[in-house]
Amino acid sequence: MTQRRLLLAIAAALPFGTCAQAADIDMLLAAPELTLTESRSGPYLRADLFYDFASDLDTTRTLTTPFGAGSLPLGATDLGDTAAVALGVGYQFTDMLRADLTARYAEPERGTGTFFVPGCGSLCFARDGAELREWEVLLNGYVDLGTVAGFTPYLGGGLGAVHQSYDDPILAVCGAGTCATSAGSGSDEWRFSYAASAGVAYDLTQDVSLDVGYRYLNVEGKENYGFQLSPSAALRTSDDGFDRHSIRVGLRYKLW
Repeated sequence: MTQRRLLLAIAAALPFGTCAQAADIDMLLAAPELTLTESRSGPYLRADLFYDFASDLDTTRTLTTPFGAGSLPLGATDLGDTAAVALGVGYQFTDMLRADLTARYAEPERGTGTFFVPGCGSLCFARDGAELREWEVLLNGYVDLGTVAGFTPYLGGGLGAVHQSYDDPILAVCGAGTCATSAGSGSDEWRFSYAASAGVAYDLTQDVSLDVGYRYLNVEGKENYGFQLSPSAALRTSDDGFDRHSIRVGLRYKLW
């Protein structure tokens, strides 16, 4: 006996069975079938594009001379909008928990800082700047909050380091309509960083998911670059750390 005939027979055998009850049986049979999916775990690969919004960069310049050291007044400095790419490998432990290790590369523009030079005159000022490259390595953990119609929202956090490399720093001291320039040496520093993220993944296929999310990154302060002004005088530029707010769009590919 088929499932339909069995249900109709049960409905007919019930006291007060009516045609309406049979119609209800038809509606139940027409409803989409519910299936239970087996929980699976395994490795995955990911590739992401980032858009980083501009952020303030609090910078300190320290002038060291035979008479001591002191900080110079600062002008506005920031890290401009930039795009970045990232690759990573991860592992899905349970339906809710996963983690990945990501590596990211970016070339953010660092704003030129303008400041006044003590003892140089009221019309004398200086500008410094350098090209910047960043490598980032981050270990991330995520909590997937359940899947509905292929959409899986998640929350995440990460710990790692950002390597900043400054190239070709230039110092220009200007006064009376002319500027004298000198080159310095850039720093290569690893900086501790941590991140928080939130987003949603959508299953394009059984193995490929589209991941769209927001990320906040905090990076500790370090030295940027320096200039040897004379055998006994040096100028060092450092920052107090910075925050980065980013939008991330990427793909995750399951290897199981």
